[in-house]
Amino acid sequence: MEHLIFNQSIYKMKKLAFILLFIIGNQLVFAHGGEDHGEKKKESNKAGQTYFTLSSVSDVFEMVLRYEPIEAGHSAQMKLFVSDFSTNKTIDSAKIEITSPDNDKLKFVVKQIDNGTYIIDGTFPEDKSYNLVANISAGDNADLMTFEGIEVGKKLSLPKEENTESSFFSWKMLFVFLGGMLFSVLSIWLFMRRKNYNKG
Repeated sequence: MEHLIFNQSIYKMKKLAFILLFIIGNQLVFAHGGEDHGEKKKESNKAGQTYFTLSSVSDVFEMVLRYEPIEAGHSAQMKLFVSDFSTNKTIDSAKIEITSPDNDKLKFVVKQIDNGTYIIDGTFPEDKSYNLVANISAGDNADLMTFEGIEVGKKLSLPKEENTESSFFSWKMLFVFLGGMLFSVLSIWLFMRRKNYNKG
C-alpha cells in the first residue's frame, strides 16, 4: 500500500514538473509572436541607420535624398538618387539646381558621382528645419521637386526597442534555464528517494 502511494506521489510530482516546463516553453514561443527574425533584423537596421532619408515624387521623376546629421555652419554633403517615375530607371547626366525658399542666399553645388547618383554640397547657417527645391531637367523632361523638413542640428536616435527586446529575451532564457535546473534537481531527488525506499 505504501509502495503504491509512493509511486502515485512520484507520478504527480513528475506531472507537475512537465506542466511547469510546458508553460515555460509556451511563454517563450508566444513572446516571439511568430515573427520572422530576418524581417525584424531589417527593421532594426533601418531604425539604426546613420543617415536621414527624404523622398520627392512627381509624374516624371522620383528622387531620394540621404544625409548624415548636419551641423550648422559646417559644409554638408547630401546624396541624391534620381530615377524615372514610370520605369524606375536611373537618370544620368541630369541638370539639377538646388535652392532654398527659406533663405535665397544659400548656395548649393551639385555634381554627379555615379549613374543616377548626385552629391549636393552646401552649408546651412543655423539649427532649424529647411526646405529645398530641386529644378531638374533630363532630356525632354523637366520638373520642380521639393524636399521638406531637412533638420539641421538634429541627432539620430538609438533603436531603443531592439535593446528592450534583447533584455526581454535574455530574461526568458534565464527563466527556462532555471526551470531546467529545477527539473533536473527534482528528478535526481526522486531517483535517490526511490532508491533509498527500495533498500529499506
